[in-house]
Amino acid sequence: SWYATGDDTYQVSAAEMSERGTKIEIQLKEDAAEFAEEFRIQNIIHRHSDYIGFPIYIGDAKEAVNKRTSLWRTSKSELSEEQYQDFYRQTTLDWEEPLTRIHFVTDAPVQIYALLYIPAKAERGMFALRKEDGLKLYSRNILIDEYNKDLLPEYLRFVQGVVDSEDLPLNVARETVQASGLMPRLKKVLTGQVLKELESLVKNSPEKYEAFWQEFGGYLKQGVASDMVEGEKLHDLLRFRTNLHTETWSGLANYSGRMKESQKEIYYIVGEDSRSVLRSPHLDTFRDQGMEVLLLTEPMDSFLLMGLRKYKDFELKNVAQAEVSAEQQPAQENEIERIADADFTTLIERFKEVLGERVTDVRASKRLSQSLARLVDPEGALNPELQRVYKYLGKEYEIPKKILELNPSHSLLKSLLKPETDAALRSVIIEQIFDNALLVEGLHPDPSGLAERMQQIMEAALAAKA
Repeated sequence: SWYATGDDTYQVSAAEMSERGTKIEIQLKEDAAEFAEEFRIQNIIHRHSDYIGFPIYIGDAKEAVNKRTSLWRTSKSELSEEQYQDFYRQTTLDWEEPLTRIHFVTDAPVQIYALLYIPAKAERGMFALRKEDGLKLYSRNILIDEYNKDLLPEYLRFVQGVVDSEDLPLNVARETVQASGLMPRLKKVLTGQVLKELESLVKNSPEKYEAFWQEFGGYLKQGVASDMVEGEKLHDLLRFRTNLHTETWSGLANYSGRMKESQKEIYYIVGEDSRSVLRSPHLDTFRDQGMEVLLLTEPMDSFLLMGLRKYKDFELKNVAQAEVSAEQQPAQENEIERIADADFTTLIERFKEVLGERVTDVRASKRLSQSLARLVDPEGALNPELQRVYKYLGKEYEIPKKILELNPSHSLLKSLLKPETDAALRSVIIEQIFDNALLVEGLHPDPSGLAERMQQIMEAALAAKA
């Protein structure tokens, strides 16, 4: 017999028994009396030992408390679709059919039985049974950890299911399991299986993968942003809208396969929403040339770009900073309509006088063909993606002063040069051009000043028609 009182010592002595088996007697303190109640014992059995391979009875009951079958240890060929669905519903109380499941058994490099599910929706329902992230971890059908967050990387935390490994010892604390060298091996195998399933969806069920992306794309972006090395495995799973394919999703492989021969970089534009970025002046050259640009309009995209610098042999480049080569530049049909250099120099000086230190420079643009003006960062300034990251994190930083680029062919600028244009109105219009450029960049100007100038411009327009 083995006897212990809960301290660091125990006693072992010979014992006589009239029948085979093991008898365990436990003495409970008064404040732990609830653990002797039948209902409490049933709950403990259901939670930790519902799937063990032998029946458990309470008292003289003839019906075993544990009745469930461990599906993850059952051969796929012996299971029906209904059994898979029932198990998912019992485990999660999610009555919507999961998007896909992963049922596998492996003996090397570590012994694993696993049954994993990817839910149809990222948001848990009101009656969801599992309120936390994490997989159920078992050893020999005995529950070790209800919510284990170490079996998958954080960007796959939406995965639900069960993992069972006989390599895990039963008599260890949860903290010991987490610190065990076995966990990284389990994590590597499980992560590989989940990514393999996602790659299979991309290849064999693109519509189902798009449904997955709509719900969980942000998680994969987080994975790329948080780990550049491991995140590279996720590059082909990323999906984007583009200026040429605004209603469908494109992968980086799709984009690179459609690149023009002379194109050496993957171009992207960052903004608040697709509608506004599609009208961005930064796209003028790309629209003229029919070049494709990724539209990055979600807050997570700015973080994504911190980890996604390159795809295969192609660097990613913000269109606001991209230098389009001469052979990529569109032919300027309205070249003869450009403002003369001397007149344009005069106009630039007027802009500088009005705007003062709010800009670092005013210059002619080589990139604008349809838009009036755009703002670009001076060399050495904080890159636009990092500026957005600071903004989303609420981190204090000073927005760098911009360079204002003007389109020398734009009719409005030509009108500003006309001698009959009122000098005061010219200054108001210059202010408005600058504020419009700020709005396009998501940098909000003074609203009261903006409204007042708009009123002045409307009054002048009506007076000119009178």
